[in-house]
Amino acid sequence: MTYDRDHDPARESDEQFPVGPSKWLRTITHGSRISRDMSPARSRDEDRLALAGFVLNARRLVDAGHHEAARKELEQHLGSMSFDGSTNDPVLIDALMLYASLEPGPRQFAAAAFAYRSTQQWSGHQLVRRIDAARLFGRVAHSLGQYRYAIAARSVLLELVRPLEHDSLAALVAQADLAGSLHRLGRCGEASRHADRAWQQWRGRCTADLPVGSRLSTGYAHILAGCQRRADLQQLLAEIRTAHPRADELLPFLRDRSFLDGAVAEHHRVCAGQLDLSGLIAVEQEDDFSC
Repeated sequence: MTYDRDHDPARESDEQFPVGPSKWLRTITHGSRISRDMSPARSRDEDRLALAGFVLNARRLVDAGHHEAARKELEQHLGSMSFDGSTNDPVLIDALMLYASLEPGPRQFAAAAFAYRSTQQWSGHQLVRRIDAARLFGRVAHSLGQYRYAIAARSVLLELVRPLEHDSLAALVAQADLAGSLHRLGRCGEASRHADRAWQQWRGRCTADLPVGSRLSTGYAHILAGCQRRADLQQLLAEIRTAHPRADELLPFLRDRSFLDGAVAEHHRVCAGQLDLSGLIAVEQEDDFSC
């Protein structure tokens, strides 16, 4: 699989993500300055331990449902950080990913991009963080309408999770999410092929996992409805009804016609029912995800 590197934020210059003056974590982040209220004598290990404590406390708040309190906890320590440069510190990456999952708006994008950019070369036992960073940045970019960034990150994510035999469902979800971003950018031919490939793989092998099946089928139906491919949509609905004895759980919108009507109205301005078959992202036909 290939992706459009012209829009890969990992290759963007640092000034693409200016946020403000950095105040702390001088020993953790390249180019940062230590805060005035932090003792210069503090060691790198002490700084990392302190940050790890803040992250742990914030996660406990999130688990308890106190998302705003968790955001404020991290804001005290990361709110003035500049997101230029990069870091090789996993503790700071964990902090930034949690912060980006809680902080709305431009700072959310900048924090997620920083984590994604910093982990591009990570492998081995750090591969999990690289995957998490790509998944997070793809989701954040998509939610903020930055679809070119989302496509780049989600293409990387799909390449990373495909070889993971222990988590083949992650590859199906990654492919479906990539399809969603392609669709929102009007690249409908690529979007429908990725969505169909993920759905057919689940249908053939993974029918025990209803939540994933629902996510894949809903996303695929949204694409077909938006592109006004009514015959293909009817075929999908027929496949859903035969895919599992509890088919109604796969597609809640079968009972809500407004979902499909909304999909058509939302996407009509982008593709106007015209199918783009000149996809730039190839769907590997030999891919086989075992569940």
